[in-house]
Amino acid sequence: MSTTERAIDIVRDLAIYHEDISIDVSHALMRLAANYRPHGPLIKQKIFEYEARHQKPFYLSNEKRLDLCIGQSTVGKLHHEGKQLKARQGYVKGEVNAFSVETSDQAVAVGSYVEDMKAFLTACGEMDDRVLVKFGDEALDKAEMLLGPVFVKSRPIGGQGIVLKLNTARHWDNLDPSDFYLWGEKDDNVVWRGQPTGTHGNRSLSWDDNVRLNFVKNYSANYDVGFSKLGPQGDKVCEPFVKGVLGKKEQLKSKYVVSLEGNDVATNLKWILASNSVPIMPHPTFESWLLESQLIPYVHYVPLSDGLDDLDEVYAWCLSNDEHCRRIAENGKRYMEMFFDEANEKEMCRMIYKKYKSMVEG
Repeated sequence: MSTTERAIDIVRDLAIYHEDISIDVSHALMRLAANYRPHGPLIKQKIFEYEARHQKPFYLSNEKRLDLCIGQSTVGKLHHEGKQLKARQGYVKGEVNAFSVETSDQAVAVGSYVEDMKAFLTACGEMDDRVLVKFGDEALDKAEMLLGPVFVKSRPIGGQGIVLKLNTARHWDNLDPSDFYLWGEKDDNVVWRGQPTGTHGNRSLSWDDNVRLNFVKNYSANYDVGFSKLGPQGDKVCEPFVKGVLGKKEQLKSKYVVSLEGNDVATNLKWILASNSVPIMPHPTFESWLLESQLIPYVHYVPLSDGLDDLDEVYAWCLSNDEHCRRIAENGKRYMEMFFDEANEKEMCRMIYKKYKSMVEG
């Protein structure tokens, strides 16, 4: 064992066994260690023993969620005067817009962003305020970061932007419990469907660099993974790997569902976590209202390599560790519980708005 490997093991043991370290710090140390060295069977068992000693270890406090949603957002007055950042027809997707409830009826709907922003400001009792928001998947650029605190649907982990529950129609309104099966009712297959996105919004990248395309090239022959359709970002190079739409309910008949980031966060991750199935995924690089940065490998998901080139080994491990995987599926359900408390979700909105006002007013 190398010096680096021994150091990583020490970090893990510190995270698991040191009673004076908070749960948040312990989880952060475990995620850090997992980025450098995959967990072996012994450490996986140690993690479960640790979790068993704590009540609701995956249920984040409102204060913790507030800090995570605010993130590294710029503190300061809004600088939209004179910059044509007025509420405009359509609320231009991919650009920062000044949003208000008063002018929202002038907008052409972009997903459910407009309705979600109205709901947010209404829950906060701030019908007359104007706030900065960026609709769509693209992260804030350097110039936009200087405008002041901007509300976003998602951002790179550690990036700027205040995360809100936006575009709920696509990301949060499809968690129907009638689509879920018990662990014992599911087959042992692994499945994935999606479109050939996967460049995090960078359309200039070559298809050779598209992680989703390379993934289905490698594994579509032996697993039920493939593109559902080409979609607006597709290309003829992807056509041989189109397997057709497979509905969420059909996918959730399998214990193992692959979850891959596309233009930003992985859309299917929320319903996999809520559903008694296990997400198989790389370490997340983007986060949204789900707070993907808080998910722990082998506790909430089974990790794939960043290159997505070890599915055979990962799947073999899952088949050999059915009980461990069942517990991972249970942990995912426990993590999702906090997002289903509607009264608390509104309280989170009010806390975020109050923090936001303190940032812009000083």
